[in-house]
Amino acid sequence: MHIAKLVSRLFIPSIIEELSKSSSFMKRHSKLLPETFAKAMSLGLLDCKNITKEVITEKCASIQNSISLNATL
Repeated sequence: MHIAKLVSRLFIPSIIEELSKSSSFMKRHSKLLPETFAKAMSLGLLDCKNITKEVITEKCASIQNSISLNATL
């Protein structure tokens, strides 16, 4: 199994959501789940040399299949 999939099991959605609310990351309802953002920023970007908004958007979309984001986030 790919190492990223193994490590991603450590992300507990309820804890991530609680932290996102208490840190003011999540101020309003969004299509983007806090868990998706955490995975993209920690695991999804490990192999990237040039990190742009577009790359982050692609990584979030690949993690959270049902989401369609634009790069102006």
